[in-house]
Amino acid sequence: MRTKGETILALTIFHQLVILLALLAVGWLLVKTGRLQDEKQLVAIITNAALPALVIVVLQAPFSPGLLRDIGITALGFVVIMLAGVGVGMLALAARRPLSEVGVWAVCITAPNSVFVGWPITYAIYGSRVMPLTAGIVVTFNLFVFVVGAWLVSLGKERTHRPNIKALMLQPTIIAVIVGVFLFLMPFRLPATALSLLDLLALMATPLSMIVIGCQLARCNLRETFLDAKVYIVVAARLVVTPLVAFLLLRMFVSDPIILGVLVIAACMPVGTSVAVIAAEQNSDAPFCSKAVLVSTVLCILSVPVLVPLLLGT
Repeated sequence: MRTKGETILALTIFHQLVILLALLAVGWLLVKTGRLQDEKQLVAIITNAALPALVIVVLQAPFSPGLLRDIGITALGFVVIMLAGVGVGMLALAARRPLSEVGVWAVCITAPNSVFVGWPITYAIYGSRVMPLTAGIVVTFNLFVFVVGAWLVSLGKERTHRPNIKALMLQPTIIAVIVGVFLFLMPFRLPATALSLLDLLALMATPLSMIVIGCQLARCNLRETFLDAKVYIVVAARLVVTPLVAFLLLRMFVSDPIILGVLVIAACMPVGTSVAVIAAEQNSDAPFCSKAVLVSTVLCILSVPVLVPLLLGT
């Protein structure tokens, strides 16, 4: 039987997920009614302005060696989550699935939407004091997904993926991490005016991202998507199996309950939208990835309020 604290936590998570899915519905309706033809400009705002601003803002906390250590532990913990995802995804080899399919499954299971969906849930539960920890998650996610993820979706092809490290490091989000860490180490903080501007830009990251997801999903065949049995295998691995495996590993070296909580929330998130982008760039199975994003985003409204309180209450 749940305690009062676990019930409140579950309701908080459910409330945040309902809001996020409502934003997703806005994007879906905009496309279906013909009000929005192309969301590429919204994506450009997110990747080039809102997300970099969010990274810098969360790192504007007062510097302390302890906080720097906690950011490092969070980044390392997120590596464990993604490695757990790769391991679970590679189990498809035992089922004698084609290598190309295994790679696509593995990257869907590996990459949780820990920024756009996970961030507001983390904020609602822990408040602004834990936001600097998300910088470790952001940089780890980008480096891992755009290098390892791109390699995974290219498995089984004649020409394997070779990551363009220079292009990766020039991404606005990675540059923002470098700038944010530099400013974090300095003995001063940004002026109030500059910080307010970045705050406003950062606030756009989550709503715009969910609207973009809704736009992308509006172009999917819902009947085909929700009747694809393979999608449910991948989604179950992403939403249930990987979080459980990751939690068992994380609890062995993460003693701080707040850091563990941030990581557990990140581990329980649905498939990240970047996965479909990577698959499209590598001429892999982008439609399957989009299906996994849609189904996992819808089903996480059931899994996350149950699994997060269960794991954090143990």
